[in-house]
Amino acid sequence: MFICQAPLKGAFFFTRTAVTIKFKVIREHIMDLRVLKYFLKVAQEESISAAALKLGVTQPTLSRQLHELEEEFNAKLFNRGCRGRRITLTEKGAILRHRGEELLVLADKTCCELSCCESLSGNVYIGYTHACLNELGILGQVASDLRKVHPEVNFVLKSGSWCALYDQLERGTLDLCVVTDDLELCGMESMSLSVTTAPLGFLVNKTSKLAKKKELMPSDLNNISLLLPEDDHDRELIFEWLSGASGKISEGGSYEHLLQALAFVSGCDDNWAVACFKCDAIPPAMFFVPAGAAPLKNLSAVFRPNSVMPPAAEAFLKGLRARLSEK
Repeated sequence: MFICQAPLKGAFFFTRTAVTIKFKVIREHIMDLRVLKYFLKVAQEESISAAALKLGVTQPTLSRQLHELEEEFNAKLFNRGCRGRRITLTEKGAILRHRGEELLVLADKTCCELSCCESLSGNVYIGYTHACLNELGILGQVASDLRKVHPEVNFVLKSGSWCALYDQLERGTLDLCVVTDDLELCGMESMSLSVTTAPLGFLVNKTSKLAKKKELMPSDLNNISLLLPEDDHDRELIFEWLSGASGKISEGGSYEHLLQALAFVSGCDDNWAVACFKCDAIPPAMFFVPAGAAPLKNLSAVFRPNSVMPPAAEAFLKGLRARLSEK
């Protein structure tokens, strides 16, 4: 007996004595980007009715599209609660949300790259680590100059850890990132921005005894509950500085975004502090106290080497190089 497999969407099996044909259909998932946008809007709003209102479609239409999407993947994507309760994603729904957001970014970038418009348009996707937040002004200057000539160019800013940003650079969902130059770039191309990180310090309530100090030393933070950033690199820099503390440092929790930490600590007593790099947007009830003798890090713009960038991103990078050469 011999077996012959045909290069089709299935497999054909032949025997010498009799011909037995078995055909197995391999199902293809062809997902409409419009339906994917519907799914992401429901995930964002946590409500079908609210999402339908913002999408400009009827609720029955949206419900039917979501049901067909679940049938296509043969997977439950939503946990539907009782009437009036919010909708949450299942584990598989969370996977689709993560990948779906990337797909829409890549679809948008591809459309812009293939468009034949004489003027530039589309989004420039820029990532940055928390340590670089206060020094994004140089990018804003370049963006402002570019939009004066090409007003249809938009900018999308995304913060995160270097590990997460690197992954997005690799997949092409980010055009460039601003990071500290002490990071391992793993083959990425970079150029120095000739600026340093903002000073490391601590945000405290104005009524705290720490607010009266010109700068803090590690020993000042004994018995203070610290809210630390989740980013591993930022934590490493902070713990390196805190290593000189004579007593026990108490970690009270962690935060992903600084605004979360500010809102949380504003309701705590005066024995709490937020470890962060200086940010100009400080609430009136809080005070930033710099960390004494904390080292500053140089910043770099990082991007994929030899990659084909969308025209808008290429123009932005060219403008950034030109501005840096003027310094």
